[in-house]
This record gives sequence, C-alpha cells and structure tokens, in this order.
Amino acid sequence: MIQKIFKQFSTKVIRYPKIIIALVAVITCILALGLPKIQLKMGNDVFVNSHSAVYQNTQKAQAAFGGDNAYLLFTAKHGSVINHETFAAIAAFEKQLHAVPHIVHTTSVISLLNQQLKSTGAAKLANSETLSPAKQQALQTDIMANLSKQAQAKVQQSLLASLTTPQKAQLQAYTLNLLTPTQQMALARQGSTANPAMLLTVPQQVQISQYTYQLLTKPQQAKFAQVMMQYLPNVANMSTPLLQDLIIENGHVNAKLATLLPKNGQHLLVLATLDKADMDSDVELIKALNQTIKHHPIKNVTIRVAGQPAILGNISGEVTTTMAIMLSLAVIMMVIILALVFHVRRRLLSLLFVLIGLIWSFGIMGWFNISLTLATMATLPILIGLGTDFGVQFQNRYEEEYRNQPIVTTVIQKAASTMGPGVGSALIVMICTFLTMYLSKAPLMQ
Repeated sequence: MIQKIFKQFSTKVIRYPKIIIALVAVITCILALGLPKIQLKMGNDVFVNSHSAVYQNTQKAQAAFGGDNAYLLFTAKHGSVINHETFAAIAAFEKQLHAVPHIVHTTSVISLLNQQLKSTGAAKLANSETLSPAKQQALQTDIMANLSKQAQAKVQQSLLASLTTPQKAQLQAYTLNLLTPTQQMALARQGSTANPAMLLTVPQQVQISQYTYQLLTKPQQAKFAQVMMQYLPNVANMSTPLLQDLIIENGHVNAKLATLLPKNGQHLLVLATLDKADMDSDVELIKALNQTIKHHPIKNVTIRVAGQPAILGNISGEVTTTMAIMLSLAVIMMVIILALVFHVRRRLLSLLFVLIGLIWSFGIMGWFNISLTLATMATLPILIGLGTDFGVQFQNRYEEEYRNQPIVTTVIQKAASTMGPGVGSALIVMICTFLTMYLSKAPLMQ
C-alpha cells in the first residue's frame, strides 16, 4: 500500500517535473519572506508558564517594586570624580538614563545629596555637632560662595535680623576695631549717616562674617542654616570646594557615601532600577544603554555597565553569534564529509534539500509568530544532520538503480518506492520524538 503511494507520487514527479519545481520554488520564496519576522524570545515566560502562581506573583512584585538593578560605574581617568565638572556631566547623563527603556529610577550620590539638602537634615548638616569649628566655618564659607549675590544679600539680612541687641553691639565694636586708619577717617567724614559695612574690604567682610557666626546661639545657627539652604544650588551646580566639604571627611569619603563613591572617590556608582527582570527587557536595555554611552561621553571619565541585566542582555548577541558559527561549521563539516565519503554525482545536492527544509521550517515559524528560544536554536545542527542523511539515502539509492538500469523514469520509481516507506517511517518516528517535548512543563522545551 505504502509502496503504491510512493510509486504514484514518483509518477507525478516524472510527468510534471517543471510544475513541481516551480511550485516548490514559489512556496520557498513565500516562506522565506517569513524569516525576518522570527524573533528570539528570552522572557520569563519562556522558562516558567505564564499562568503559574510564581510567574503571576513575580509580575505583581515587579509592578510594585521594580525589577533588577543595572550598575553604571563612572571611573576618573585621572584623580577623583568629586569635582564640579564631573558631577555636572554625570548629573546630565543621569537625566538621559530616564529616557532609556525599562529604567524607572536612578540612584547616585548626586541624587542622594539633593534629597538630603532638601530635607530637614540640611540644617543639621550645616550645623552638625560632629563637625569641628574650622570644618563648620569652611562649610559655611563655601556655601555662601555658591549663592548668588542676591541670595547672599538676603541671607546676610536674615543673619543681622536674628541678632540680639548685645550681639549687635559686639558686632559693631568688632567691625570698628577692624577698620584701618584710612577707613576710620572716611567713616568720620560721613558723619551720622555712615555705614561701616560699605567701607569694608573683602577679607574684612569674611572676618566679620566668621565673627558674626561665632556670636550666634545654637537656635540662631539652626535658623541661619535653614535660610541659607533655601538658596543652595543643585549638587550638579556646586563648586568643587563645597562638594568636597559635603563628601570628604578627614581626607576620605564619608562612610555613608563610600558605597556610591568606591576607592575614595575614584569611581562613582549609579544604580538604575528596572521595571521588570527578564532577558527580553535586558537585551533592549543594554542596546539602549550602549547607545546612550556612545552619544553622551564624559571627558576624562570611562563608563562601564555591570549587573545581572548586563550579563543577560549580552546573552542574545552571544547566542546568535555562537549559533551562526556552529551552523557554519556544521555546513562545512557536511561538505567535507560528502566530498570525501559520498562518491556519487552531484554529491552536494543533498545540502540543497537541507537549505530548502530550513527555509520552510523557520519561514513557517516567522509567518505564524512562533518565536525562537535557546532550545529551538539548538535544533539547527540536528536538522542539518537529519536532512542531509535523508537526502543522501535517496540520492544514493537513485545512483545505485541508475548504474543497474540507466533509465531515469524507471530509476525514480524504484528509488521512491523502495526508499520512501523506510525514510517516511523514520521521519514519522522523528516527528513523534520531538513532539514529546510538549509534555515538558517548561515553555522553553515546548
């Protein structure tokens, strides 16, 4: 019965060879259009069923708290990153990160300091009991230097307004004592309308500012710090001395910030929190991050990406490259083996059958939106081997019959009727064997 079916099929092949070849060519071309539609799927639903409890719980957790963290390490080529130019550039880069797909939040020493300075802890920072008087005075001076002239005037007015009458008397006496003879004479000429502050030099103004701060009580110092912090610029716009005042303690990075400024400020770490944790998202993320780094370089700073998303995000490219190499090696090996072992005419013809078979298989996957996974990609060498094997068997049988009786029509019928049932049975067994993968609970195997 089976032999009769294959004999009838071979008769059709003999009778309509051009039509059959044309039909196969047309189908192959149509299916080939589906090849660009194939997508490599590497999300969590490839490894775990999307209807399972663990998958659903993971989706809820990621929606509430985000996914993995990607780490961006900014390294100064020379010295430290704790300076105005580098902080300003990194702050601008951090803003660019919010436009990168899947990044929902970033954390860095810059953002943390901005949050701290906007909180009630800002006044404590400027009036911390842990700071030495010299350090505290340096901090106050650098903060004032970072304020605009208008802000400085308002802060000074607030400072003077907070003084008590005895404190004002002490300040006036100290101011008059600082005046040089020339300034004293100028003050005397102005009479009762004289304002000593208008005659002061910059060094004298600094001395009076320091003395005024020393006169303040703790509550007055706290109030003064609050007023001063209202006008403080963003961390990205701060001068290098002020940044060092806020970050450096006894020549080393503050212990609370050391994690984000490794190796005493030689590096700066930015944490990027993602909206989800799966390989598809990581691939998209790493591509976008690399483009952002390429188009927004920072002078004298190298940028590196690390973390689980960086590893998983590069797997897709590595897998694709490896599979391309493996596929090329498989084809080369088959060519070598066929050339050395298979001594018949047109010995490489069976590889053409394999090529057509691959186009049909993966073209159908593209048209029906069947995504590639790591498991399906691994079947490529298997398909090449099996396809070549079946092609060699048919071609070898044809050559044997042709040597015995060189009549093409008779040879085709005998080869098809004798080899068809055996190869067909092997093909059915192979299909059933692969279908057992549907029994797996892992979507990757299905």
